[in-house]
This record gives sequence, structure tokens and C-alpha cells, in this order.
Amino acid sequence: MKQEEEPLYRIWTTRYNREEKITIKVRIQGADGQECATTALVDSGASENFIDRVYAEASRIHTQQKAVPRQVLTVDRREVTSRPVTHDAQIHLTINHHEEDIQLHCITIGNAPIIIALPWLKLHDPAIG
Repeated sequence: MKQEEEPLYRIWTTRYNREEKITIKVRIQGADGQECATTALVDSGASENFIDRVYAEASRIHTQQKAVPRQVLTVDRREVTSRPVTHDAQIHLTINHHEEDIQLHCITIGNAPIIIALPWLKLHDPAIG
């Protein structure tokens, strides 16, 4: 039986000034227990939560290979990266006094180590002001 392809990840992209980005200070902890302080970009247009592949490697965050690789597309269906998402990272995320375990998909981001996206925003409904 052929395994069904998962839906594609989507990242909505737009041009904006640096001042218009919403970023938050976070602490992450991988499976080895090592904690890192970093910044996450809050992106309500992204359909999944992501971690930059290079950042994950440099921070020694353990990743797991996906059963089925998935493409990442922009809203107009252009590929964001030249290769599909092949790995995920399971981390412990701390934002202020909030803590949780979260799965992040590993891609090349470039402008932020982590993207906190729509699924997280829907689950937690944070006040952004």
C-alpha cells in the first residue's frame, strides 16, 4: 500500500521593515538537556512551527528523520527551500513562565532561528499588543 503524501507546509511571505516583525525571547532545550537562549519570529502566516537547520546543528539539537519528506511552499505555491523538509526537532520551549514540549520542522530560515506559527498561536491565543 502506497503511503499517502502529507499536506504541504506553507509560509506566507511579505516584504516588511525590520520594525514590523514580531519577535520574542525564548529558551529551548533539546533531548540532551542543553539549554539555549534565542529569538523566535512570530509568524501568523506560517502553517507550521520551524527551526533553522543550521541553528539546530550548531546548538546540537537532536533531529529525527521524517517518514515522508514534505515541501515548503509560499502562499503563491513557490518552493521556499530547494529541498523538502526531511527532519523534525522535538524541543522543550520556554517563553517567560510558559513551558511546553513542541515539534519544529527543520528548514533553512536565515532570518530567525525559530518560527512560532499559526498552530501555536491558535493553541495558546496570546495577547499581542
